[in-house]
Amino acid sequence: MHIIWLILKIIGILLAVLLGLLFAILMAVLFVPLRYRLEGWRRQENGEFAVKGRVSWFLSLISVRFGYEKQGFLQIRLLGIPWKGLKVRKKTDGREDVLPDDGPSSPVLLKATSIETAEKADKPKKLVQSEELPQPEKLAQSEKPIQLPKPMQSKESVRSEKLAQPEKPMQSAKLAQSEELPQSKEPPQPENLTQAETLLPPANSEPGTLQKIIGKIRNILRTLWEKLKGVPNMARAFKERLAGIVKSLRQKKEKFDQWRAYLGSEEVRATLRLLWRQTKRLFRHLRPQKVRIRGRFGFGDPALTGQVTGLVSLLPVFYQKELSLQPEFSEACLEGEFFLKGRIRAASLLLLALKIWFNKDFQKVYKHLKAM
Repeated sequence: MHIIWLILKIIGILLAVLLGLLFAILMAVLFVPLRYRLEGWRRQENGEFAVKGRVSWFLSLISVRFGYEKQGFLQIRLLGIPWKGLKVRKKTDGREDVLPDDGPSSPVLLKATSIETAEKADKPKKLVQSEELPQPEKLAQSEKPIQLPKPMQSKESVRSEKLAQPEKPMQSAKLAQSEELPQSKEPPQPENLTQAETLLPPANSEPGTLQKIIGKIRNILRTLWEKLKGVPNMARAFKERLAGIVKSLRQKKEKFDQWRAYLGSEEVRATLRLLWRQTKRLFRHLRPQKVRIRGRFGFGDPALTGQVTGLVSLLPVFYQKELSLQPEFSEACLEGEFFLKGRIRAASLLLLALKIWFNKDFQKVYKHLKAM
């Protein structure tokens, strides 16, 4: 029994330690601020400029440095030690392999490379085996007899050969029929017909141009009639479409009126006032706590330089002590330096978000918008 109580005691101590660590980490994330710092300068003589920044947390336990000074840079530090991340090694075939910083090569990669080298070594052998000499049987089958050109014959020999050949019976029959036909192509007319009857076309002859014109007119009238039949349907469809457009516009107008009436309600106004207050608090929390600006500027135009100087003087009083800008009315120039730093606390941001979320007016507006 004593041993069981001892084991339970050890388990309880371990759980308490783990819970304490989790609670400490949570409190550190919420209440330890994230500090930022930004500085830069520009020189008029050579026109060079530089910008440097730093973001750190928990006494620089984690810090990020970035900036631009002739070239950009980014550095991450853990406990003050730079973290290089992963190294990139280029292969001969143009691909890239991402490997850890220091560590033995994995057996899977070695096995893959050995298989690739073995396949490359076997390729010449396969090529030599595939290139075989042609067999004589295939050559004998593929070769075709060569046909020599026939000798040229004279015209007299060709004529004698044609005369010697007998005429075919079909050609002779066709010639006989053609000889029997009369030379005139006009049909025979009986002798007893009058001159007027001979001028009229026969009953079994093809229709004349007048009949063709009448047929075309009939077709045109038929198509027009078919189109006129569809006019009522087209008018009905147009009327229905117009009614649908009017209905949709009426619905949109009603919805717009509902939105306008709802946006003017008291709960929406209270929600907008709440958002405005929390936004101002957020800005006050995020703004730099210390700002220092020293510089000299000029635009070459005294009037423009004076206008910009007047606008700069309208900055908040909080920055007036650390702001020093010297206008130059005789030449165009821009040089100086700046420095700012501040902090961001996660607990403050979470508190602002919770105040907005648990507000009654905001909940009503959110539910109404979600339902719409």
